[in-house]
Amino acid sequence: MTDIQSDAIIFLPGIKGTTLVNTNRADYDTIWSAIQSQYEDIDLLELSFDADGIGYDSWPKSLIKPGQIEGIVYSEFLRDLRTDKPVYLFNYDWRQNSHENAKRLQAFMTMLYKKSKASSRFKAPLKRFDLIAHSHGANVLRQLTAIEGFRRVGRIILAAPPLMGALDTVEAVLTGEGVFPGVRARVRKLIRTFPGALELLPTYHSAQFEDHDPVDFFNQSHWQDNILQPDNTHASAFIKTLNIAKNVQAKLHDWSTLKKSIRDRILIIVRDGYETAQSVNVYKTMEDEPRNFVDLDHMHFSSNGDGTVPHASSCVWHHKILTLVATDSWRYRDYGHGFILKDERVQKMASRFLSDSSNFDWSMPGHSIKRVTALKPLNSDRPDWHIEME
Repeated sequence: MTDIQSDAIIFLPGIKGTTLVNTNRADYDTIWSAIQSQYEDIDLLELSFDADGIGYDSWPKSLIKPGQIEGIVYSEFLRDLRTDKPVYLFNYDWRQNSHENAKRLQAFMTMLYKKSKASSRFKAPLKRFDLIAHSHGANVLRQLTAIEGFRRVGRIILAAPPLMGALDTVEAVLTGEGVFPGVRARVRKLIRTFPGALELLPTYHSAQFEDHDPVDFFNQSHWQDNILQPDNTHASAFIKTLNIAKNVQAKLHDWSTLKKSIRDRILIIVRDGYETAQSVNVYKTMEDEPRNFVDLDHMHFSSNGDGTVPHASSCVWHHKILTLVATDSWRYRDYGHGFILKDERVQKMASRFLSDSSNFDWSMPGHSIKRVTALKPLNSDRPDWHIEME
């Protein structure tokens, strides 16, 4: 196979991977930063929706825009990426749904083409792009290819992609923790207005009722009753946002059905060996608890994941798309889901793949990079899946 040639690289961070700033001020105010410990104006992040499901900042005096990417997470990876091609950062508002962000990515690619065509400093116009996405950035890319196919896309690398969501999102909706750890409980109400976050609700068999019927977290009638009560001021907003996320999630492009020549241009890299939420029980009726009580206190965890995304989600395409695992190692112990791109092995894999995906050598001294060969359920009364590697 002849390796496809691209003109530039675009990098997409994950959810929370871009700071959010209020631009309706003389001095821009950072409203959200993953490393910020105080969020005095965090209520300004609340979204309201028009008839088309497009989200807008609710507060009259706020105009929230994406700021810089989170340097502590991504700077090292971007600095050490071995390439002669220009690298562009697509900073997006991760509160918004991935379909709208994909349309913005389309416009971004078009702008880069026009920019390169207008300037004599470019050798040639930028027509085709290699794409690297961390976490939720994978969903934005899947929306992009659902809209326009692969006509402007060269190689793709997905790092720790939540292809079928994660239970951490459920915890975030109910408690404000999970995807958004360490923040005040009031954040859970804001999350219920973020379709970009709700798109990450799990679609694999992550939850079951006491009668073993599956739970569908995109079905509002399956949710814990207390967040849907009329006296809950955010109940209607949550229902509206959930429906938007459900409709957008249904549009995600299933890359496992692509022809082989395109699938061979895609690489998935995941992390293994971190305690990760796998499944949870939901009780339709439990004494002194609301209807459809999600038993977070007894959530089932195992090391079959990266600390946020379980293998049941990130490795689901292993049989069609090359999926590599950076196995546990004392040297890289701190590089789970959020910091997978700080892993030197992942940096090397990315550089090699972008250099030549047709002759890609993923071997690594110490055999700590392995290929996923199977995804199998464990024999347990609590749903869980492990991967087989070689």
